[in-house]
Amino acid sequence: MKVMYLESEEETVVLPKPFSNMIVEERGKKARLSIPNENYLGGNSFYLFDGSNACDVLRRVRMREGEGVKTVQSLQRLALCLFWTYKTGNSVNELAFSEDGHLGVAAGSCAYILDQNGNLVSKYCEIGAMSDVSYCCDKFGFINWNGNAYIYDLINGTWGRIYVGDGYDHAITMLKDGFLAGDYNLAYFKFDGSKKWDMSMNYITNYLGNGPAVYKEYVYVPRYGWFHWGEGALTILKLSNGSEVKSILFNENVWDAQVCGKYLALGTAHHVILYDISDPTNPRLLWGFGGMATRCNGVGCGGARNVAFSPDRRYLISTNVEDKKIHIFNIQAGKQVLERLFEDWVISVSWWRDRIAVGLRNGIVYVFKFIKP
Repeated sequence: MKVMYLESEEETVVLPKPFSNMIVEERGKKARLSIPNENYLGGNSFYLFDGSNACDVLRRVRMREGEGVKTVQSLQRLALCLFWTYKTGNSVNELAFSEDGHLGVAAGSCAYILDQNGNLVSKYCEIGAMSDVSYCCDKFGFINWNGNAYIYDLINGTWGRIYVGDGYDHAITMLKDGFLAGDYNLAYFKFDGSKKWDMSMNYITNYLGNGPAVYKEYVYVPRYGWFHWGEGALTILKLSNGSEVKSILFNENVWDAQVCGKYLALGTAHHVILYDISDPTNPRLLWGFGGMATRCNGVGCGGARNVAFSPDRRYLISTNVEDKKIHIFNIQAGKQVLERLFEDWVISVSWWRDRIAVGLRNGIVYVFKFIKP
């Protein structure tokens, strides 16, 4: 069994072939080599682990082809380490983490609650597509095309059903005293089924929904459709009564809106866009990143269908549906810092602490540990 010693961060070493079963010792701590496929994180990379947990990475190194050898150079960079997977058997439509790390999964016609280690806690299935999930205040909310919202109480472990009706059954956002539900309308429902307000939106979603984002006393609604085919919009409403403050028009479909602190992120057919909403009714553009859905032309491209912030507000993750990728951006720099290719369309993402959940069309949920330098 061969042993490699790494003494410094920038040291370059040469490994003879074969180098399977090689033990690496870094600063007196033994580790093992893990060599994933070449598409992992978009490069020829492997990781040094401490041997106790596959996600306890000492550091990432990159391999370069040489004459009969591979040259290994240490890199202190961002990385994703696969923590667990869960197979639903149907396309993963939406994901949402709770405050304690439970994961709500809307897939096919079913709603799933998974614990921090990917174990099934509860499952509820109904006729119709379970198209969206949201979390707030110890409750997961799911919405189904059959006209019902399904509420899971995380404390009591019980399910409840609230009828919302046609026109409100594609997207949901959970709130402390109720939820927003919509499709070509949007309404603020209380948990007794009554409405606080009701607005015609024409329309929020196409097939799969993303509920609006809420910041202070305002609601930020992603509008897949507008008055002309291929246009979308961001509409700002008052949370108190649903009245419209303003709409910002885009020449592409707007899929998602997410808020974290003073930041508002939008996912559109071909872009990820970040705003400063220190003034909640006048979003100030910070940056935009294009190049989403390069394999899709015309109207209806999924692109950045889903976006999510890291809890520390340093990073933003986006799906890239047709290109089968996720992209992670540094918020301050406005630059992409990591991307990963998957085997199928990437439909949804969610972020909790150092965990990133990714949902695919093939029904697989991946949960990664996000490793920072």
